[in-house]
Amino acid sequence: MANRKVTIWKSIRLGDQWRYVRPVVGKNNKIIPNLVHVNGHQELHEEGQYFLHYLQGKKQVWAKCGPTPATAVEMAERQESLLRAVASGIALQPEFRTPLLLRDALYGYLEEYRLSQRPEPRAPRRPHVIFLSRQDQVTGQQSRIGTRGPIPHQLAPAPRV
Repeated sequence: MANRKVTIWKSIRLGDQWRYVRPVVGKNNKIIPNLVHVNGHQELHEEGQYFLHYLQGKKQVWAKCGPTPATAVEMAERQESLLRAVASGIALQPEFRTPLLLRDALYGYLEEYRLSQRPEPRAPRRPHVIFLSRQDQVTGQQSRIGTRGPIPHQLAPAPRV
């Protein structure tokens, strides 16, 4: 019979040492954050991390999950499914992680550095003229609706056809 059980524990500080204790499970079968069983009663401990405990063969494994119970539950379900797969005879492939090469990391860093050193674009010196209708374009004047600054004096009226 293969080991398939994964349990969730929380590491807390009691006095001057760290201990693994069980988290409190609510009525809805969810872990209550930062609430743990210590010596038969419940205590609130905000410090510490959640851990998974399971057996690989005869070896005990403690895997760190993080500070939130949601990540611990998710990782426990994933680990249980992996242990069930191994117990049923499915061969798992190890995760292949491509090593990060210096040239790849350096290229991204230098590109980000180059973009951060670029001078900021200047705002236009004079606001643009907005013509709202064909009549405004023909007369060369701008109606007061939608005005974005002074009307340029160089603008000549368009010739009438």
